Amino acid sequence: MKISGTKKCLLFLVRAKDVVVGMNSVKDDRLDRPVDGQEHILMYNHVIKILRIAYLNNKRKDYLVSSTIGNKIARDDYPTPINAVDALLGKLTLRPNDKFLEPCRGTRNIFDRIKLPENQKYWAEIQEDVDYLDTEFVQQDVIITNPPFSLTLEFIRKSLSELAPNGTLAYLQRVNFLGSRCRVDFWTEVGFPNKTPVLVPRPRFVNGGSDSCEYMWMIWDKGNRFSDIPDGISHIISK
Repeated sequence: MKISGTKKCLLFLVRAKDVVVGMNSVKDDRLDRPVDGQEHILMYNHVIKILRIAYLNNKRKDYLVSSTIGNKIARDDYPTPINAVDALLGKLTLRPNDKFLEPCRGTRNIFDRIKLPENQKYWAEIQEDVDYLDTEFVQQDVIITNPPFSLTLEFIRKSLSELAPNGTLAYLQRVNFLGSRCRVDFWTEVGFPNKTPVLVPRPRFVNGGSDSCEYMWMIWDKGNRFSDIPDGISHIISK
């Protein structure tokens, strides 16, 4: 599970509190005098408050986080690799009257490749002040996106609620997202995607480097628009 920098700071400070409370005094060079334990507690509480506010303000700006070691991009904003998009869309059969939605349009690597009239295409993008979680959409036939990792559960719930009875939903995500004890109840609630093609080779999110974990398209294909992709786990080859 990816932990953002802000969360790491929060966890560190929470663990550090016991140390701070146990300190009798410590020298603070900026004040040129000893700082007692009570002052450290006040400092701690002030910093934790600032970080908590920062985390809440930025929670909805976290995009899918690449696990490429040592190659983080500012704000965790990773455009969807075009070859991963083409591998999926090459197997998609759209119908003339389909309505399409992309909840995180980003750099439009998915949106611009959907061959439907513009008046049948809908989108949201937090960096363009259209927050998917706060925006209502009409029922959609096809929803495809690369979601923000930290909000994937909320995005899936909302997308499934907006999906037509014979609709098709596809999300790009890490394979290990299907695991984790913290998501057991979620998968019991919504049900696993009936198709999970794993991308081969691994997508390259950062500076052309291969990612350190496997990715898949999670597909709820009620409308059978991905008829060439078998049910269950499979592979999808990208160029």
